Amino acid sequence: LSLRRLDALGPVDVAAQQVTAGAGVTIERLQEHARAAGLDFAVDWGARASATVGGAVSTNAGGSRVVRFGTMRAQVAGVQAVLADGSVITDLHGLPKQTAGVPLAQLLVGSEGTLGVVTAARLRMVPWYRQTAAALVACPSLVDAVALLPALRALPSLDAVELLMPEALELTCRHLGMAPPLDPASAGAFLLVDCAAHRDPADDLLALLADQQGVLAVGP
Repeated sequence: LSLRRLDALGPVDVAAQQVTAGAGVTIERLQEHARAAGLDFAVDWGARASATVGGAVSTNAGGSRVVRFGTMRAQVAGVQAVLADGSVITDLHGLPKQTAGVPLAQLLVGSEGTLGVVTAARLRMVPWYRQTAAALVACPSLVDAVALLPALRALPSLDAVELLMPEALELTCRHLGMAPPLDPASAGAFLLVDCAAHRDPADDLLALLADQQGVLAVGP
């Protein structure tokens, strides 16, 4: 079932930090639309140019920034959907405080079409953090890499954390035709850490990493 023609994209409500998007709107277009208004859409992944709002809502998609913003469920303020009997339910007002009745939007998120076909969604925006920093962190073992996460979460600017095993780092660099920033054989596991803020977060990130046990090296 393709809903790509349901690609209407409403104006960004800057005061409410919300926008209404059709199920066929791509995540990339949604992000560009939000950034034109000085905001951003939190859920992000490599397939943003082809992934759509409807698919992301129906699967409760996560992406790379879950550690900061949560999954798609946290971004959905309301939905419009068609039920099996052809009836249409609409809840696109985006009212933050909604305590009346069953939260239909939250039931439909992640239901993968079993409860209804999502045709539009009211989505929350987040601040657009334009200053970014990234670091590749070498750790002695997988256990050490996982143990580093609570300390990283103390950074207000933490945007994403991805775990890379040495083999994955080596294969990725080989595919890209580039030299590894750190020797894959020098560590048992690596963390790719991304930060984003309104000011350059690099110094705060490096200062935190310098104070942590279980960090063998930090690369660009």
